[in-house]
Amino acid sequence: MVKSLSVGTADGTELLAETYRYDENGNRTKIEFPTGEAIVYRYDALDQLVEEQWPDGTTIAYTYDGFGNRKQIVRTKDGLSTTITADYNAANQLTRFGDETITYDANGNRTEDGEYQYEWNAADQLVSITRKGESTPFVTYQYDEDGRRIQKNVNGVVTNYYYQGDSLNVLYETNASGTVIQSYIYGENGQLLAMKKGGATYFYHYNAHGDVIALTDVQGNVVARYEYDTWGQIRSETGSLAAENPYRYAGYQYDEETGFYYLIARYYHPTHGVFLSLDPDPGDADDILTQNGYTYANNNPVMLVDPDGHFVWMAINAGFAAYDGYKAYKSGKGWKGVAFSAAFGFVGGGRLKVARSAGLAAEKYLARRLGAKPAHLQRIFNIGKTKRRADIVKNGTLHEVKVGRVSASIFTRAQVAKDTWLLKNRKVKRVHWNFYVSSRTGKVGPSRSLRKLLKKHGISYSIHRESF
Repeated sequence: MVKSLSVGTADGTELLAETYRYDENGNRTKIEFPTGEAIVYRYDALDQLVEEQWPDGTTIAYTYDGFGNRKQIVRTKDGLSTTITADYNAANQLTRFGDETITYDANGNRTEDGEYQYEWNAADQLVSITRKGESTPFVTYQYDEDGRRIQKNVNGVVTNYYYQGDSLNVLYETNASGTVIQSYIYGENGQLLAMKKGGATYFYHYNAHGDVIALTDVQGNVVARYEYDTWGQIRSETGSLAAENPYRYAGYQYDEETGFYYLIARYYHPTHGVFLSLDPDPGDADDILTQNGYTYANNNPVMLVDPDGHFVWMAINAGFAAYDGYKAYKSGKGWKGVAFSAAFGFVGGGRLKVARSAGLAAEKYLARRLGAKPAHLQRIFNIGKTKRRADIVKNGTLHEVKVGRVSASIFTRAQVAKDTWLLKNRKVKRVHWNFYVSSRTGKVGPSRSLRKLLKKHGISYSIHRESF
């Protein structure tokens, strides 16, 4: 755990100076500043954030139901309190936030709230947003086969995104004419270091949570500064380049036009504290918070981050180190020093499991065909500080079951990394992935990037005609 952090520019200008305290569960309980002021956090038995105390005297208290839904926010200052209440349905979907009414489609995607109307494609990807009372979308999105956003069109202003190979790192952005608007420089571990724009280079500075707190130019002049609340709402942004930089809270890509964060698989609403769409991962049978498909960071935004909208990680290291393990893994360096490192604090390995009822039906079908017995199903392998829940293991072969078109997201890459470890350590003789047709989309099989990844790590696969 990082105990203190000081961030400054080359000319000695201090950007950040903080000292941290933690409870026995590793939750940050206090951030102390050189002025003697502090932010204080309290948590419940499930490590959910239940109270914040800010230096200006503001106290914010949170109440949750038994399913991890944030039901109430009470903000108190100078003896005066304001309360926001929220309602949820049986699917853990936020249906009311204050005076806002929120609706969803049959797949669990948000269709309307107090500000916007949303349109989704067959792959449950957000493709357009329209302001309430208007008929034409003010923003549209396009994606590649791996689910990465490759274009954003805001009122006719087009931004195209180009990625570093199969990674989630954007190398550069262009306008509609193909002219490069800005480009990005990454370290060896994949950490975003700098942005190049208009012939100039600007450097990123982070806090211990991985939030971008400032950008400076080559002379050390501060060209952008940011402050956030605990859930990612921007409290202030100043500087000539503040609006031009898209990377903000937890290093996520921020959409100025909506106030949402784009987390690759899903969009996060920091005011509501939930995702706009359902996480396809059903979570752990013994962990109620992971079974909620809409909550952000298991309701612990102080300590946890969710880099791609599927997978919760602990942000416990300072500055550039905050994402070292995650970025190293994403760049293909595997799990060495990541999942097995107590210093990094990997979270959520037990969540790697086939999603939704279609996947379960496909598992049962394959189990019958293989003649598998109960002892062969849902076998748990311990891998360092995390686990691998295998769908079927029989005669030394681990069988993974997938339904529909599957991309090389961090969710599937994590499974590949663990399966590779099992092979190298001779826990299984062979790993074989089975892909079945989605009866909803009609699609099947691994994306090009995932095919390359499976081949690289010696994992065979079959594409079946049966649909679920």
